[in-house]
Amino acid sequence: MKVFLEKVNIGTESEGVIYEFLIHGRLNSNQIIYIHDDAAKFDLRNFENQVVEILLVAHNISLKTTPRRPDTQLIDRELRVIKGNYLGRYVLPNEWHDSKYFHNERSYKYWHHLDLHAVKTENGIFLITNENAEKLPIEKGEKSYFYVDSFYMIAWHPIE
Repeated sequence: MKVFLEKVNIGTESEGVIYEFLIHGRLNSNQIIYIHDDAAKFDLRNFENQVVEILLVAHNISLKTTPRRPDTQLIDRELRVIKGNYLGRYVLPNEWHDSKYFHNERSYKYWHHLDLHAVKTENGIFLITNENAEKLPIEKGEKSYFYVDSFYMIAWHPIE
């Protein structure tokens, strides 16, 4: 998913060690999104004010029972509700079949062997772990509104 990086902040730091980055980004739809890099795997501060491609996982996702326009469900204009088509099980596309985009080889193998699901939106694909997807009472191909607690970055690469 293409994300314009407006600001990359240090989230948690202790004694000079960075433990988390918080990314303030903007999607193609102009919607603001906050992305967590909770293990400080990716220092994207040098990529502020640039568009990058990010592989995102929607964490703690649930269905919205009352479909309202997503912009009426925003908290401080932050993306919390996504409207999209549930794709079911999802295999990472070929562009993500290079370990250099992940934190390390172990992370690459983990995400490529994990049973993933996805939601396709106007901005791109949001990944869902199998653990979260199993809780959703929805069938492949159905469109719905999804409430998302937070977004986590698992890989990225610059737009070339």
